Amino acid sequence: LTPRATCCTILVQPHNGAAPNHETTKPSTPDNMSTTANTTPLGQLTLKNVRLAYCHLDKPWAKKGDDQSKAKYGITIILDKADPQITPLTKVLKDVATTKWGDAYTGKKMKPIFCLRDGAERDHKEGFDDTKKFFNASRRPEEGPPIVRSIKGGRTLDPIKDAGEWPYSGCFGHVVVKFWAQDNTNGQRVNAEIVAVVKCGEGEKFGGDSAVDVDAALEGLIETEELPGITSTTYAKPADAALGIDDL
Repeated sequence: LTPRATCCTILVQPHNGAAPNHETTKPSTPDNMSTTANTTPLGQLTLKNVRLAYCHLDKPWAKKGDDQSKAKYGITIILDKADPQITPLTKVLKDVATTKWGDAYTGKKMKPIFCLRDGAERDHKEGFDDTKKFFNASRRPEEGPPIVRSIKGGRTLDPIKDAGEWPYSGCFGHVVVKFWAQDNTNGQRVNAEIVAVVKCGEGEKFGGDSAVDVDAALEGLIETEELPGITSTTYAKPADAALGIDDL
């Protein structure tokens, strides 16, 4: 499946709340990306036409059995290993690590864990294999949800009113992410924060199509007609009746 090449401008508005090494600003448009431009904050990157999975953009989510108080917004971003965007992505990761740890990193005295991983790690999952790279990007609830924009005009979407344009697992999208360095008792890592998402193309849904043929599923279980022209699933004026207002 080939995603649409159409692009739009994503204007990122800052959310209330702050996190270490996190910033929000107006990113480059998908058609004019640059990871080296002086106007682009350290760690920020816009990726075009990537595959999206595990989309939890409308409300915080945590795995079943995990501490629900630690639920976060999140998404998984999948790229082909041959995608030329892997090069600037890797550079941004290294830039963040160099800025945080300096000589300790460049001199190979320490090796932080990068969020970018090999798809072979999840080759038992749909959409992942050894030809892919992927990373998870999350966002804390106190920072507010990621911005989800329409490909048509760039307006902010509502997950219910704009369900047809809302990103789903398996679709293609443009994303704005912010990479940041973690250095605490939980380890030394370069993680990703999801800032904004635009669905730019349809794709086969991971997990299959959830659409259900209700009529077929309930065949033989619905009561038959009780009145002419009226069934349990339709209400129409009987063909042989012509009632006026005075007859009611």
